Amino acid sequence: MIPIKPKKILVFLFLFFLFANVSLAYTIEKVHIECIVNPNDTINETITMVIYNNENKNLSSITYTIPQNVENLTINSSVDIKGYSALYNAGITEIAVEFGKPIPPNEYVNVTFKCLVTDAIWTKNDVKQLIMNFPISAKNATIKVVLP
Repeated sequence: MIPIKPKKILVFLFLFFLFANVSLAYTIEKVHIECIVNPNDTINETITMVIYNNENKNLSSITYTIPQNVENLTINSSVDIKGYSALYNAGITEIAVEFGKPIPPNEYVNVTFKCLVTDAIWTKNDVKQLIMNFPISAKNATIKVVLP
């Protein structure tokens, strides 16, 4: 039998309920991603989402991951944005957005991220390669890539 320490169980349960609560707080109902590839090997990326608050309490913030390094990030929303943070780590950008006024239960909010992706185009043997990932958790999603 493997001994399990009560402290480890408590830490596990705390983390489980923390992340379970965050992941169930809202759903992304619709997402549209448009990538315009520039001749200088950068990409203008626009991510537009419709978010639904399916919690029985107000939604004050959201998080979203862009699996690329980004620059010149701008965020627009159908409600005021109090602030945001963008953490860059090993080719991934983690974005947290706090709304100026919380979203009531069973209400929708539109959020748009615009950024410049700098690490998705590679040249190998004089041939350009586009490599991107898109985290799609929406019920309805579209992706449009415009090449030069």
